[in-house]
Amino acid sequence: MTILDTRLIRDTMGWRPRVGLEDGLARTVRWHLARREGLRRAGVTAPGRGSRGLSPGGLSPGRRRP
Repeated sequence: MTILDTRLIRDTMGWRPRVGLEDGLARTVRWHLARREGLRRAGVTAPGRGSRGLSPGGLSPGRRRP
């Protein structure tokens, strides 16, 4: 089972995923954990943890803009 319907890109361009969703997520987590300190030094933050985080405006849930 897949969450993403890839029929259009598969049929028009012949694209096929090389890695399954579960394996791809595990690889992504391992990559980030292996580079955690370097990412922190570069200013890449977790969602809601700073201006470069992934949540809107760098605000975590429950915090409000002044």
